Amino acid sequence: MSQPPEYIDRILRARVYDVAIESPLETATRLSRRLDNTVLLKREDLQPVFSFKLRGAYNKIATLDEATAARGVICASAGNHAQGVALAASRRGISAAIVMPQTTPRIKVQAVIDLGGEAILHGDDYDTAFGHALDLARERGMVFVHPFDDPDVIAGQGTIGLEIARQTGGEIDAVFVPVGGGGLIAGIATYLKYSHPSVRIIGVNAADSTAMYDSLRAGARVALERVGMFADGVAVRRVGEETFRLARSYVDEMLLVDTDEMCAGIQDIFEETRSIVEPAGALAVAAIKKYVARERCSGQKFVAINCGANMNFDRLRHVAERAEIGAQREALLAVEIPERPGSFLQFCSVLGRRAVTEFNYRYEDGERARIFVGFALTQGTQDRSSVIDALQRAGLPVVDMTDNELSKLHVRYMVGGPARGLRDELLLRFEFPERPGALLRFLEAVGGRWNISLFHYRNHGSDYGRVLAGIQVPAASRGEFFAHLDELHYPWVDETQTHRGLDLEGFTLRHMRFRRRWPSFRERFMKAPTRPRKQEPKPGDWASEFESGTICSYPPEDIIIEDYGRYLKKKAVLVLSEERTRVEPFSTSLLDGIDVRETIRNWPRAQEGSGRIYVRESQRVKGGTGSVVVIFDDDLDDTRFPWKVTWHGEHDQESDMAFYATPIHAKIVGPGIARC
Repeated sequence: MSQPPEYIDRILRARVYDVAIESPLETATRLSRRLDNTVLLKREDLQPVFSFKLRGAYNKIATLDEATAARGVICASAGNHAQGVALAASRRGISAAIVMPQTTPRIKVQAVIDLGGEAILHGDDYDTAFGHALDLARERGMVFVHPFDDPDVIAGQGTIGLEIARQTGGEIDAVFVPVGGGGLIAGIATYLKYSHPSVRIIGVNAADSTAMYDSLRAGARVALERVGMFADGVAVRRVGEETFRLARSYVDEMLLVDTDEMCAGIQDIFEETRSIVEPAGALAVAAIKKYVARERCSGQKFVAINCGANMNFDRLRHVAERAEIGAQREALLAVEIPERPGSFLQFCSVLGRRAVTEFNYRYEDGERARIFVGFALTQGTQDRSSVIDALQRAGLPVVDMTDNELSKLHVRYMVGGPARGLRDELLLRFEFPERPGALLRFLEAVGGRWNISLFHYRNHGSDYGRVLAGIQVPAASRGEFFAHLDELHYPWVDETQTHRGLDLEGFTLRHMRFRRRWPSFRERFMKAPTRPRKQEPKPGDWASEFESGTICSYPPEDIIIEDYGRYLKKKAVLVLSEERTRVEPFSTSLLDGIDVRETIRNWPRAQEGSGRIYVRESQRVKGGTGSVVVIFDDDLDDTRFPWKVTWHGEHDQESDMAFYATPIHAKIVGPGIARC
């Protein structure tokens, strides 16, 4: 397979190391052991701007002659490329303008400003910002730096392939590369297919941003109508012309990874490195797991490109919730139980000792209740199937919602019963741009004419918010209604049929009620360092060296006393909180959990059919404990202590005090500390 000679020469001459580092290639030990294959992480998240984008941006700007560079550079980006261009321009000493969508999070805008770039906010999406950047480039005479479809940018990214070849000697089976516009995979594939043709190059698209996947299957560049914004680093509607040409020649395969699998990949990388990558940065690891499961291979060596770590902090909540499902460690079920004594206990008995990660309950009527439950899986889908079978054998209708996107985005936060008398309702899922006025614009378009019967919004820390809306639209006006939606340009999906498919003899998803989610508690063991008590070199040495005016305590004993004092302070708050806890029979809410003691105390009544489950509502005491005083029992026979009374105090100003009733030198084990 022949490579364009100019690209190999460009990669070898690329000047990326003026600003970039040769990123390490680290073994993911735990993941390798779990998959029975060696997984190597190419840590591009450790670059100065936490992304590989710096390589291509700097290489492009570094190749400009002085006269051209003096005109300044401009680009369109909502994140990593923007920071790369701003830093590269700063190092070159030239001006840089970055056009960013108005929905860009403030943290990314500020990062560009901090690097010396001019941040220009325009439009609601990347395509609009891109067009405006081209217009400004013509007006100002600036040089446009394309994020991926430029030979110098591709060559800069290709230095990653050069490093992989040098770091592994080509002794690898495949390299998995996240793909957006294609600049990264074009550069890596071009070099590795030149140096080590047997290495497979596998690209990875997000399942809702499949521009390269669709283009390679079609044999021509495909323009997507819309792209998902969760993995915003690869959210591209159309790949580059040059990147597509190179990918078509050198990429062996494309894989798709969904949101849950990305979240599980983020968790895998965190557990290996204690670093949090962005969703696009986890695509390669997620794809390796998928590839190994499909091929059932072992003993192979794979490289995953961790392409970036510019993660919005407020997105972590969403990642944590979806990671367990992506790793097949959590299942979500909707269950209907009869509203009678003992049915809730029957349901819990089926779950057994499985860890409950989420529980939502809603009273419907005198005959039935709705439950939405999440629980931890120990054996993946097999465990989930066994629980579903057990619930069905117990006569409890159940719907598996684990793989239903509507449920994971919205329904898991709401539980309820059917709305009485509603007609002509459509259930629609929207993506709203996260900017002021987006909701008002929606209501102006539909709220004045059609009745909104349900509305649930949830922020996922992305550029777009997710909304589930129920709207009553008579059949005669639906054409006009959908025309109004098209004018909004908000991506939407009709979930009406999906919603009906989730009905469960009256179990519907309308008119939900919010309930507090249960956190997932997990046990883990920690090693506590211990040291043997220090001994005297010779009996009596410490007693002879003790000087009461200069030494007051022995540090190892001090630590024990101080730890005990901290424990007592926490215990005091818990005891006082326990005294204020309210216990009542279970009715419609679990409050802060089941009170096992009171439930067991009333168990004989339960056997008679009149027992109840009791729940508790905690009222935690605010503040802390100022001081703790402990008075030990009098040692009457002198077998435990050589003193009669010991008093110990802990407070903020003085860490510990101990007063002994007998002389301090009586049974000494260290300077100033008596044996106890």
